[in-house]
Amino acid sequence: MNEIGADVSDDSEEPGAVDRARILVVDDEAGVRESLRFVLEPHFIVFTAESGEAALDALRKEPVDVVLLDLTMPGLGGVETLARIRELDEAVEVVIITGYGSYQTAVETLRLRAFDYITKPLDIDRMLAIIQRAEESHRLRLAATDRYETVTRQILELLDALSIQRRSEFSETFFVKLDFARLLAHSLRDRTGEPDSAKPFEIVQQIAREVDELEALLPQGAGDPAWRALSRARSLLRSLPVE
Repeated sequence: MNEIGADVSDDSEEPGAVDRARILVVDDEAGVRESLRFVLEPHFIVFTAESGEAALDALRKEPVDVVLLDLTMPGLGGVETLARIRELDEAVEVVIITGYGSYQTAVETLRLRAFDYITKPLDIDRMLAIIQRAEESHRLRLAATDRYETVTRQILELLDALSIQRRSEFSETFFVKLDFARLLAHSLRDRTGEPDSAKPFEIVQQIAREVDELEALLPQGAGDPAWRALSRARSLLRSLPVE
């Protein structure tokens, strides 16, 4: 079993280990942690934590794809731990483990973007299916983040080129708006992937509005290069996920 912060090189040497998802099991009962480890290790790389505090420490040290989080623990409870996890890592998926009496609270955790919940006694097949879906969701979130970063760099190159050229026939209003659009693009690039940032698609919408206004400010006969740059920026913005 991999304790928090332990070396996982032995697991990584096993065939296919590099491709296996990394699961963090958080439960204050040692028996539950050991049982879940036994069930999960044939399929995943497994870490364990005995409390919410230990889970947060683990996430600061080790990349994790999915967290299995017990809802009712002493100290930092499941709901508060989930909220703190969201502050550390927006992309990691969290599956809540709950007893029958905690059903309503488990449902409420979905508002904090828990991926799903499973009830005790655990249905192993259902649990494995949920974890696999959660891992896929995590992978897609990371892919979307990479997409934002790549596209944002391309948009910045287009807008920076217009700013550097500083063509005399363009109005001062054009350059004021251009500078604002560049500022928004820098904000999108710097904030993408940070859990406390504004939602990226909201910034994308702002940039798109500025690009539309910039195109309207192009002087008659400004030539194709400026129009093509703004048109390309608009196409890149439309290629991004909307939520």
